Amino acid sequence: MLKQIDEFNYNYEVISNYKHSLDYNTKIYEVNLKSKQTSKLKNLKILHLSDTHFKNSKKQKKEYVKLKSLLKDEIFDLIIHTGDIVDKSYKCFFEEYKDFLNSLQSNLGKFFILGNHDYRDEKEIESKINSKKVIKIMESLNFKSLINSSVKLKYNDFAFNLIGLDDIICGKPDFEKATSQTKKTDFNILLTHNLDVIKKSQVDYFNLIFSGHLHAGEFNLGLFDGIMVLKLEGHYKNIHKQTKGFKSLGKNTLSFSHPGNFSAMTYKFCLPRMFTYKAGSVIINFE
Repeated sequence: MLKQIDEFNYNYEVISNYKHSLDYNTKIYEVNLKSKQTSKLKNLKILHLSDTHFKNSKKQKKEYVKLKSLLKDEIFDLIIHTGDIVDKSYKCFFEEYKDFLNSLQSNLGKFFILGNHDYRDEKEIESKINSKKVIKIMESLNFKSLINSSVKLKYNDFAFNLIGLDDIICGKPDFEKATSQTKKTDFNILLTHNLDVIKKSQVDYFNLIFSGHLHAGEFNLGLFDGIMVLKLEGHYKNIHKQTKGFKSLGKNTLSFSHPGNFSAMTYKFCLPRMFTYKAGSVIINFE
């Protein structure tokens, strides 16, 4: 078992002002992280969005209008979206969702990568056109794409890299391209939709990893979720198994998987996802 490099503590809870909300998208969670590893990022405030699955739903549109109001006075240092922005099509980017994303304020910028759903069209097939349209719309809302690329940012004179990898299911992740402008000795933060994209040998290239995809948890069902195939490819066994809050993936790496919106879907060979918190957004404070 790998030894984590230092102790870390976190508190994970619903922000008290919003804890009575029953709508998934307006249930805001707050994570407070304290770690020697992240001490140079003290007071950094991140808004982590993922698996928003924008669709043509009156209820969901109303939730995002409300969420915009709840966050209107918040200014974040960094805003990230780790994929599955839309549910089935770029055509589901209705004004309510655009207004919400455009209203978010960040000192260091807003960044995104794509998830498997962002590559699909309304007929549930992969579509390069759909992904290009999603990227174009997100960029028009002042979000910068980090698909297989990186950007160097500075916070309180501390420089770090924000690195993004494409989706492993429908995209073409390229680790070498994504990290070409960075070094392992840098402080590296990874954005990925699905943690399965990372091989064992690559985990400790990163200090922090933010991901999505899980919605409300996942079981290890052997062949049913492709774990045996992933092991042959050098991935961790169920590397993406959900735990509450941050967890250590390697001796240098802390990881956080966004809870996402609850998915009641049952796939042909999968059980419903369960046992974790549901949230539309997570605020992460570095202490």
